[in-house]
Amino acid sequence: MRFPNEKSHALLLSMSQQLFEEQQALLELYDKLDEAEEQSRAGKRRPFRDVMADLRSRIHAKASN
Repeated sequence: MRFPNEKSHALLLSMSQQLFEEQQALLELYDKLDEAEEQSRAGKRRPFRDVMADLRSRIHAKASN
């Protein structure tokens, strides 16, 4: 990526693959949190116990594969 600096010279910025993946994971998390907030405002809510039961099922399904 190239970004102009204050003197109008281009700087070359790079990041490691690990940092890129971490940044992508954060962006994905923020998207999911935004979606959850929208659903909450719209009244789409689920009991905590139901959510946790679904999460446990998914974790156990992945662990057994």
